[in-house]
Amino acid sequence: MKYELFNQFNHPVEVEFPHTPRDQKNWTEHYYFWFYDPQTKYGIYIHMARLVSDPSIWRPVVQIYLPDGDFLCSTSHGNIDTRTGPGAGPLKLNCIEPHRSWSVHFDGVGARATRDELMSGLIDDRPVEPIRFSLLFDGAAPNFGKHVWGNDSGVATFHTEQICKVRGHFVQDGKIVHVEGVGARDHSTGPRDYAPVIGDIWFQCLFEDGDAIMAQVVHFDAVKIKAAYYYKAGTDKIEDLEVLEHPTVAPAEGAPLLNRDPLADAEKDFILRLKRENGEEIKLEVSLITACAVTLKSPVEEYHGTGEGAGLQMAECAARVKWGDKIGYANRERSSRLTALAG
Repeated sequence: MKYELFNQFNHPVEVEFPHTPRDQKNWTEHYYFWFYDPQTKYGIYIHMARLVSDPSIWRPVVQIYLPDGDFLCSTSHGNIDTRTGPGAGPLKLNCIEPHRSWSVHFDGVGARATRDELMSGLIDDRPVEPIRFSLLFDGAAPNFGKHVWGNDSGVATFHTEQICKVRGHFVQDGKIVHVEGVGARDHSTGPRDYAPVIGDIWFQCLFEDGDAIMAQVVHFDAVKIKAAYYYKAGTDKIEDLEVLEHPTVAPAEGAPLLNRDPLADAEKDFILRLKRENGEEIKLEVSLITACAVTLKSPVEEYHGTGEGAGLQMAECAARVKWGDKIGYANRERSSRLTALAG
């Protein structure tokens, strides 16, 4: 793909780098990186935010998928040189080629937790283990910059996202492991408050032949949003899709519909149906592999595990996807109010 095709929405190069903080209530900035290698079963979830109380300080929340099914959890605070990307404590993000390539480096420790622990409660203080990784996120599709949140959502006023190919290595217990798989990243700024969010489904898939699909269904108190696109490898445009069928987005009220653990939910395996501009239907058969979880509290607090009371659980689920005879892997994010979860 020619470089200019990575930025089809004509955003300035500068928007990839950290933005200048604004004097607005709850203004913040987020960088998100997710990766999973289905062969080694290593992966990462990173949600890096500026503190509302002091936007000069970054707070990365990191969960690392381990081959044995456990996770290492890390939260830190700080401010490393932010000219080409933010950093704090053991984590550094670096923009190599705007709208296309980023590097992610972590050299620190994490507290071990099982998936059951992440789904059943918040993670308390516990012994930590050293872990190190270096990853290259390289765009497999254009940097999607058409804002789909809507200005009244209360979540962001700037938002871009990209499906990526990822490669690099992990170092654990003295062993270096090469990894390669599917990834996603996004960048958003603006006033943010999680309180109006009811729930969402966010799906980003990369197929073995290079094709990529994104689908998103978001329910706020005041608005509902559906958006999807298809990028065929080697072409020069993103094609908008219509969402016909998707997994459940939990309601704001009523009996719990979803299990706290997405892998114990009735929709662990589900169908995602989309329609192309020419009327052709895309039927994706999706099976979840594993999932981590964080709790989001208003306005922008984030904790490892699943809490109680007000707030959201955000579960980041690695998934295997079948489209006819094509195989791909994806992140299926599921956000739900804690009151809508059972189990």
